[in-house]
Amino acid sequence: MALQFVAAITAAYFISPRTWVGSTSSPHIHMIGAAALGGLLAGLPIYMILKNLGKKANQYVISVAQLMFSGLFIHLSGGRIETHFHVFGSLAFLAFYKDWKVLIPATAVTAIDHMARAIFWPESVFGVLAAAPWRAVEHAGWVIFEDIFLVYSCVVGSRELRLVAERQADLEGINHTIEQTIEDRTRELIDANKALETEIEDRMKLEGQLVEAQKLESVGQLAAGIAHEINTPAQYVGDNIRFLLTEFDGIIKVIDQYASQLDTTGPQQSWEERSQIIRDTLEEADFDFLRQEIPLAISQSLEGVERISGIVLAMKEFSHPGSEHTEPADINRAIQSTAMVCSNRWKYSSKVEFDLDENIGPVPCYLAEFN
Repeated sequence: MALQFVAAITAAYFISPRTWVGSTSSPHIHMIGAAALGGLLAGLPIYMILKNLGKKANQYVISVAQLMFSGLFIHLSGGRIETHFHVFGSLAFLAFYKDWKVLIPATAVTAIDHMARAIFWPESVFGVLAAAPWRAVEHAGWVIFEDIFLVYSCVVGSRELRLVAERQADLEGINHTIEQTIEDRTRELIDANKALETEIEDRMKLEGQLVEAQKLESVGQLAAGIAHEINTPAQYVGDNIRFLLTEFDGIIKVIDQYASQLDTTGPQQSWEERSQIIRDTLEEADFDFLRQEIPLAISQSLEGVERISGIVLAMKEFSHPGSEHTEPADINRAIQSTAMVCSNRWKYSSKVEFDLDENIGPVPCYLAEFN
């Protein structure tokens, strides 16, 4: 619209810029018409477009203004036939709306404009002085002829656009359905994944509890075995100590008797009598038996204590808490300690023989897991 307004001013300026009446020169009415009418035809559509963008009424205002621009150009050119093609071009541009109803006011404006000027001002539309209404009818016919094809094009184009729009809508609907389905499935997968993670965590907890229970069971079995292993040497250590405690009185009696016979302040007896008394006391105390059994009892007690101490030390080494990293360890000692700790599990049915390399040295390992 703005370019057509500039074109109208340019055409008026170069074709008939001024007029002369005697010695007076003044702007031609073409310049005034181009400026005033062109400004109105361009300004009103531009204003409505800026104010009410996308409104249906804008199309009809633009169609009327566009064909009136065609009439203005025909007038400015003096009715040259070339400018009449601006009408056909304008109608073709309006057909881009794909709405055949827009062509009705444009065609009506063109027919009325041509007919009125063909009767009252034929020079401005056909370049002739005589009235030419039939030429206006002929031009209107050509306009209607073009309208037939443009209307058909608009109808077909609108139908095709509608089909495209419907297909696009269907496609968007399908895409939306697919996206919704994907979202639902994704949500289901997320929920299932969370449930699976929860189940895995529960199973891991149960497995941890089961492992702990198994450890406790193993510890209980080991504790029972160790208690049995400790109880045996502790029992004969206690028996030997009780034996020594019982027989200690006899030993003291012998010593006291011997001491009394050596006392020179006591009754005067011969050495033979004193020796006989000591021998009788030794026989009464069963000294020969004590001399043989007491060292054996002490030896057995020491062996039992060493056995208990070895079991405790083995249990301490076996229960090594371990580390997150490998550490050098004496695996020979670890094997021996573990065998001692669990000996109650095998000693009644098997015999364990060790064939260990004493020169192996410390071996990096997880000692707790190794045990």
